[in-house]
Amino acid sequence: MTLSEVLYIVLVFYLGWKLSELYQLIKVKYAVERLLEARGLTLDEAVEAPEDFTILILEIEEVGDIKLLYDKEDNEFICQANTIEELAIRFNEQKKKSLGALMHNNNKLYFVNGKVMDKLSA
Repeated sequence: MTLSEVLYIVLVFYLGWKLSELYQLIKVKYAVERLLEARGLTLDEAVEAPEDFTILILEIEEVGDIKLLYDKEDNEFICQANTIEELAIRFNEQKKKSLGALMHNNNKLYFVNGKVMDKLSA
């Protein structure tokens, strides 16, 4: 195998990975829009009034048995805990009027009012 073939394979793998991330974010956005629609809001209305309600895309970093929670957009540290459930509670304490959406172990999770949910419902 030549170097150019190896680079081509790496490039294709990287593009597939990024497309998968984009697909997951689109799915999260769609789920959040459904939740907002059930509450009588549009995504634009929620974004226009960030003091009332905020949607955060989150990321978990695991260091040993400690889970660190970050805002994925600006890499801001939010909180840490030992379990996902504790993260949801601490996230709610830090970001009162926020909904958190994240991928963890290939599962979509949402932090709503200090609880971990795998589906958003009205």
